[in-house]
Amino acid sequence: MKMKLQLRLAAALLLIALSVQNLQAQSRRYSFGFYIDPQVSWLHSDNKKRFDTQGTMLTVNMGLDAEKFFATRYSIISGVSLNFLGGHVLHNDATTLHSVNSSYALLPGAKVKYRGQYVSVPLGLKFRSIEIGYTTIYASVGIKGNVRLRGYTWVDGTNVLSLEDISKEKTNDHFLPVFGSFFVTAGIEQSLGGESSLQFGLTYSGGITPMIDTQKASDSNVHTSITNHTIGLRIGFVF
Repeated sequence: MKMKLQLRLAAALLLIALSVQNLQAQSRRYSFGFYIDPQVSWLHSDNKKRFDTQGTMLTVNMGLDAEKFFATRYSIISGVSLNFLGGHVLHNDATTLHSVNSSYALLPGAKVKYRGQYVSVPLGLKFRSIEIGYTTIYASVGIKGNVRLRGYTWVDGTNVLSLEDISKEKTNDHFLPVFGSFFVTAGIEQSLGGESSLQFGLTYSGGITPMIDTQKASDSNVHTSITNHTIGLRIGFVF
């Protein structure tokens, strides 16, 4: 009789523990947050005889994150961000820059500053360690689609046939409308109590497909890939 009572008590305790665990899992089915990434952006060319990429640019990426947990410490992540990307490209050949206002003949060796505004949509996986004190280590990896909103260029007048400076000319045609990239992020989340936490980390993004339309940028059918890359500091809040 005593043994049966003990078995029933153990079964009841196990049922309670499973119920609590299930409620905790349900409460962490989704997580949301926002972030800002101060970042360094640059361009890379696979044909330096035509386009030699050199020089970095300070930009920013800011947006919202959404997570769907499929296990205690693993989740699928997505979201949306406003992403500023760009870099400097040395045009080794004479080319023509086409803006919404005019066209400019560039001399050989012209250094062009490109900066575009994009809506970026990531999709990836996020992994967390067990919580150590109030700190959790995390890492995420995935791919990102980047949709161009607008693109601008700058060129010093000494590199333009007309000797006029090109300052923040809107040149959407020189930026491909969509390009793909991959990302890797790692850092820590500092708990503020409950499910809220501050997030600090490093993030890297590398272009999978080109960002610059080199056929427009070279007035020819040259097939050159100019991709975008960034490395930044992740500062965010998870709730």
